[in-house]
Amino acid sequence: MRALDGRRPIASVLFGPLVLVVAVGLYFAFDGRGEQASGAAEDAEAPCAADSGVARAAFLMDFRKPLDPRHAALPGDLLRRTAIEMEAGTELAVYALSRHAEAPRTLLGRLCKTIDLAGPADSAKHRATDDCDLPAQARASARDFCGQRDALARRVDALAEQTLGQAPGPTYLVEALEATARDFGATPGTLHVFSDLKQHSPWYSHAETALEEWDYERMAAAWSALPMEKPLRGFPPDTKVRIHYVPRTGTTETQEPRAAHQRFWTRYFDGTAIAFDDQPAMAGYLPESLVDAPTAAELAAYELERLRHSSALVKRERAEVERERAEIERERRNLADARRQIEADREQLAAARRQLDTAQGESQGRGLATASAPAKDAQDGDRQDAGDGT
Repeated sequence: MRALDGRRPIASVLFGPLVLVVAVGLYFAFDGRGEQASGAAEDAEAPCAADSGVARAAFLMDFRKPLDPRHAALPGDLLRRTAIEMEAGTELAVYALSRHAEAPRTLLGRLCKTIDLAGPADSAKHRATDDCDLPAQARASARDFCGQRDALARRVDALAEQTLGQAPGPTYLVEALEATARDFGATPGTLHVFSDLKQHSPWYSHAETALEEWDYERMAAAWSALPMEKPLRGFPPDTKVRIHYVPRTGTTETQEPRAAHQRFWTRYFDGTAIAFDDQPAMAGYLPESLVDAPTAAELAAYELERLRHSSALVKRERAEVERERAEIERERRNLADARRQIEADREQLAAARRQLDTAQGESQGRGLATASAPAKDAQDGDRQDAGDGT
């Protein structure tokens, strides 16, 4: 279409670039990698941002793993219940975990609760059923919040439906928690998490680690070893944390492993007012491996090297056994020689003793003979003198 003067209308000229801009905007709005780039859009969606006295709350939802069909409505119901229980003057930011480690969460929307929609203290039915079913005088002021809440809940329901039958993907739960903790800063707030609390990333994976080896200290050390990462930040003391915990059959559906897993995460939320709200157990899953794994060729090379190492080890052990056997034989011969030498020494000692005894006997005999000779001479002299006197 052309104008009367032959030039193209401005709308036609701008149509192509406008479509491109809209497409890029949608990409960043719905893709986790656009979280940082869409910061201005988030601020624009924050109805309570201008009020410095607003309490901060966040809800992280884990749709990275499949949900059971009979529980697909659970996340939306939890969001509706959370909106009912929110105190007036609270802004709730709702996020879904994304598939990108560098931007681990995607903003689904924000809710600002400016009035108490629960109605009078004696109208508990508003908390138990539909908190937007208010008397006529309060209905107008609540209409915007209720509409936004229902629209956000429908979006959550749609995301939950999309998980049915899908293959589980990477789960950057720790990264998303750390990003949320940075949002909180030093000010305590309220955090809700809907998840089975299974991190699944190249640097740490509950799915690829044996249940008995789930160890918080190991996970924290692995995080600290990542390039450019600091120790885990965690949340400010006194932050209210409510974990809508999803047990998985085959791992955490029984009490003992579930309690151990929850203790694991209690370490991360140390200092907070944490509570676990156990949800119905859902089916287990087997995600694709993200932890560095050897290829078939690497496994073959490793096995060959292992066999070579084992063979060399056997040879060394055999040589060591032979050396010890020769040493024992030498010690045995030396012992036999020592025994023979001892026997010879004993015989020599016995002979020496016999010679000594003989010598002592001969010496005593000569001594007696020597002692008796003077006495005889004296007797002979006496006899001689007696004869001379006669």
